[in-house]
Amino acid sequence: MVERYKEQHKTVTVSKDYLLELYENFPENIRVLIVRQDDEIVTGMLDLVWKNHVSSWIGNPKPQEKISPSPNDLIIYEALKIACETGCHEYITMSAAGNERLHRYYASKLNPELRVRYVVQRASIDMELLEWLYRQMVRPLMSVLYRP
Repeated sequence: MVERYKEQHKTVTVSKDYLLELYENFPENIRVLIVRQDDEIVTGMLDLVWKNHVSSWIGNPKPQEKISPSPNDLIIYEALKIACETGCHEYITMSAAGNERLHRYYASKLNPELRVRYVVQRASIDMELLEWLYRQMVRPLMSVLYRP
């Protein structure tokens, strides 16, 4: 995932060490799914599982070469199948690497019942400035300095 994101000029903002620590401590709450072609991993993703909810968290980088059918569509289909088979009532797609258009595209393909969710924040001007500085400068810098 790190390599594929790098090729797409994106960064993985969660360190490999953090992911491994999460998996070691909560293996029943993290599903790791991968797609292989000719023994080579072409895409993968991590889902978070809590009670009867699954959240597609990170992953699904575009494969290096165009493959049909889409391995990303296949892995999401498999994740949905597993969620249904294990009694989950909700599958949430999170993020889409910050690409709102892509997120809406996948959510609309997979969600038979659209449920809009909102996040409301209130902050002082000072806190808004600090948050903006963090998102624009600190987080990108940290992702370069602490690559997994």
